[in-house]
Amino acid sequence: MITATTDQLERAQRFLAGIPGAAERAMKATLNEAIRRARVEALELIDERYEVAGADVKARLSLQLARPSSLSATLRAKSPSLPLSYFPHAPSKPGTGGPGKPTLSATVLRGNTKDVGGAFVAQLGVKPRIVTRTGRKTASGKDEMKVLYSVPIAEMLGVPNVALAVEARALEVLDEALSAEIDRELGAVA
Repeated sequence: MITATTDQLERAQRFLAGIPGAAERAMKATLNEAIRRARVEALELIDERYEVAGADVKARLSLQLARPSSLSATLRAKSPSLPLSYFPHAPSKPGTGGPGKPTLSATVLRGNTKDVGGAFVAQLGVKPRIVTRTGRKTASGKDEMKVLYSVPIAEMLGVPNVALAVEARALEVLDEALSAEIDRELGAVA
């Protein structure tokens, strides 16, 4: 979450004192631009660290934008984790892997491929998933399967170097964009 600092708010109010609501509009626009750029930074840093498609992560990052009455903006990860099948893995086709077959391997962290013992690819619903057998039976008498998941998106976003870089980018944009928004508000009156 990023919030307008007292100094930034005072700066906007000082320059835009004669225009009703202009300081709040300028801060709202500045915060929203900063949080959007922070999301781009987060996507780039997560992509550098993890072997996951950016679209899969972006779809799970949500923004709560600022309003003139609430001068704060938030970037949230709204998915607990992605199924392991979203990451590169081999074998990749359903019906391969499992007992007596080559061990399934998956890469979550870039350059760090690991074997997943007992896992195999199964078609569950629309998309193939990486699963293991639990050793129990379902009500219909079939072997129960458990879908394997990776690192939660929130954890990817919360890695210290990612979190610090995203916050730094948001604050940098906040400082840069405030001047432009003040100029825009002043230009709208002239």
